[in-house]
Amino acid sequence: MHIPNQSTRGRQRWSGLVPGAPDLVVVRRGRVLFLEVKTEKGKVSEKQSEVHDLLRLHGMEVRVVRGADDIMDLVQL
Repeated sequence: MHIPNQSTRGRQRWSGLVPGAPDLVVVRRGRVLFLEVKTEKGKVSEKQSEVHDLLRLHGMEVRVVRGADDIMDLVQL
């Protein structure tokens, strides 16, 4: 599931999304995994790091992935 978290003239706030939310949510075999997709040189922003820490505090699994191979390895499709 993709989280449409890019801002488009204020629509992000209206949709109830949180700035810094991970890009993807994967649900498979009872496992919920939040994925932040970055390029090889991409960095997690301060806001993203804050949201990731909050999710982890509540027992969620959050990972930064760098491409389709990383995603496939994590979800073991």
